[in-house]
Amino acid sequence: MKQYFKHIISCLFLIMLFVSCNNYVESKNISKERTENIKKEIELQPVLTYHFDTIRNDSMLKKFKSNYTHEQQKIIAATNRLDISKIRIKTALIIPDTLLNEFLQYSPFPNSLNLPDSILKFVLVNQRLQLFAAYENKKIIRFGPV
Repeated sequence: MKQYFKHIISCLFLIMLFVSCNNYVESKNISKERTENIKKEIELQPVLTYHFDTIRNDSMLKKFKSNYTHEQQKIIAATNRLDISKIRIKTALIIPDTLLNEFLQYSPFPNSLNLPDSILKFVLVNQRLQLFAAYENKKIIRFGPV
């Protein structure tokens, strides 16, 4: 009888080891696939650089307003967490060197998340940056300050 139990325990141990190894291999495959997807997404995202500028006088304010379209001014204001009406003389600004068409392209969050299909909407908050990102159907739809 003791021998019988030893064989059963040995078989159970081998089955558990086999299942654990399969799960480990599957998780490594998923991890490689996910890593490749992240690399592709990073390659597609533009590299953004910024410069610092201060609007010192009225002529600089006029130049600022003539150099940038209203949409670009909105992007600059949002990047600085300002309302566009608050850009005036003595305003210090961080200005993107490349002005893209959509503000969403400036998001530090990933364009998509690998979420379960059952989660249709998701909000991610980064406390350090004090930003949120709203996702719908795994794709980012909006981000902004918290």
